[in-house]
Amino acid sequence: MVLWRGRSSPTLRAAVTRALAAHGLAAAIERPAGGRVLAGPAPAVDALLSDVAVAGAELKRLAVGVPSHTAWLGAAVAPFRAELEAARLADPRVPVLAGIDGSLLRRGQQAVDFLPRQIAQAMRWDWCLDTLASLGVECALELGPGKDLAQMTEAGLPGVRARALEEFAADADICGWLEGVGLA
Repeated sequence: MVLWRGRSSPTLRAAVTRALAAHGLAAAIERPAGGRVLAGPAPAVDALLSDVAVAGAELKRLAVGVPSHTAWLGAAVAPFRAELEAARLADPRVPVLAGIDGSLLRRGQQAVDFLPRQIAQAMRWDWCLDTLASLGVECALELGPGKDLAQMTEAGLPGVRARALEEFAADADICGWLEGVGLA
């Protein structure tokens, strides 16, 4: 995967868009302010990063080898959905954001419908932040992996406190943070 901050001139943005198609990469995560996480097979990532047409585009290889949220993981969608259906998920106590469109999931069946799609479909974190802002959210907990979404939440929504599960050493630490923000 590759992080593209998106702070490029229109000419360079067009060059990156052409290079994505030429090298067979796809957008995996749409970030606020036009940034994107790009994904594809390792040779395609290598080709993009060495393409002179995109020099200066602020492209950074990420330490992620799986092309998550792209069609390359399409074969995993049906088996994951079957596992979720078998689990008979309960309705969540608080709404959960659907990463592919920022909608609020309030029923277990909605998770069965949305979560498998997120494996092979681009995440729209830009839309998720819009949803959080419209709700007046004061705190958020990223379920992971990573903590990039929590960091973008704090940066994009002033006054919102956000953390990621991976930041906590134990469940008790998560509970302590939730109590501190008035949720437990």
